[in-house]
Amino acid sequence: LPEKTAVHRLTGDGDKKTLAAPLWSADKKDVMNSIRNYGADNMEIPGYVRTALDTLEREGFAAYLVGGCVRDHLLGHTPGDYDVAVASSPEETERCFAGWRIIETGIRRGTVTVVSEGHNLELTTFRYDGEYKDSRRPESVSFTRDIHADVARRDFTVNAMCWHPDHGLIDFFGGKDKYIQAVEELEDELYAS
Repeated sequence: LPEKTAVHRLTGDGDKKTLAAPLWSADKKDVMNSIRNYGADNMEIPGYVRTALDTLEREGFAAYLVGGCVRDHLLGHTPGDYDVAVASSPEETERCFAGWRIIETGIRRGTVTVVSEGHNLELTTFRYDGEYKDSRRPESVSFTRDIHADVARRDFTVNAMCWHPDHGLIDFFGGKDKYIQAVEELEDELYAS
């Protein structure tokens, strides 16, 4: 890749396609050095996030920080928000947080927002996604207890990492060591010909 780069992918026949609107254009060397050199296991999380994770785990449900907050941490930035992937169904999540303020953000897709110490925190059940007709939201979802299945549905390896306070970074697809790469083939509508 050139020193300054936009995001590209190779199609199965070897033709390069460029994203219609690059998701990330940056100095590759600086980004990779930042990701590699910043401690993956030393993520400091706010108390309100830890309280929610502990609440779920006390009830027997795995819970991981996922997506942008993990990526931002590895880049040395303080995350603006924290998303949590959970093994509990939306109904089980609501039972775990009985007595807390709960916002049914997207029950159909597995998302419950709990208000923890005055902060909204989205808790989304591990899931498989169905077909995407609008390239944004799946027509259906199927819940699972498998974190690997949940992160495998994500767009890029850098967004498919998860983090746990006791286990540190969990990186099934090598997002920490790659600049940016699709987890699986993405819908062709995302790419310009």
